[in-house]
Amino acid sequence: MSFANHLVYVEPRDRNNPLDRIVAWGYRFVSNQYFLGRTMKTCDFLGINYYFYHRLYFKLGGAMVLFDEELLRDVPVSDLGWQIAPEGLYQICKFLKRLNKPVYITENGLSDAKDMVRPWALVRHAEVLQRAIAEGVDVRGYFYWSLIDTFEWENGYKARYGLVAVDFASLKRRPRPSCKVYADIAEHNAVSRELLERYA
Repeated sequence: MSFANHLVYVEPRDRNNPLDRIVAWGYRFVSNQYFLGRTMKTCDFLGINYYFYHRLYFKLGGAMVLFDEELLRDVPVSDLGWQIAPEGLYQICKFLKRLNKPVYITENGLSDAKDMVRPWALVRHAEVLQRAIAEGVDVRGYFYWSLIDTFEWENGYKARYGLVAVDFASLKRRPRPSCKVYADIAEHNAVSRELLERYA
């Protein structure tokens, strides 16, 4: 028995700045560690949703202490403007290793109507999971979100997450190229050298 935890990878913009480190630690504790710590005894495995990476820094605004985010350079983004940072999934898996529970990636994906970034993202996320497994993280499964374009609570029908495109007027479905990439990874239970050379 378990449930999906929505984890965010967070790091300080400047690791030598104690204020940046405190801001990152506080965000990480509230968004990741506190709830996991309170529920660990009731879980047989850890279900993880991973979409976000944040590089935070201390910022003083008026009388209130705030923080802000520095966007990564030269990093692909989704149609929604979200940064795609597979390395964050690797770091989260390394953190989860100490909890000594099986790990399932219950959600990971991106909105990409033209399927320009998704093949690369699939390969890179699978590659970092392969690396984490080789280093002893007990990852048992990876579930891409989602098989088809669907209704998203915040973004309605405009967010196109599907490996299969859906025309919502006719309900016709068309596999995107990334569908074959995901099938190849699933068939071999690994990232092939060909995929790595093509996308990574």
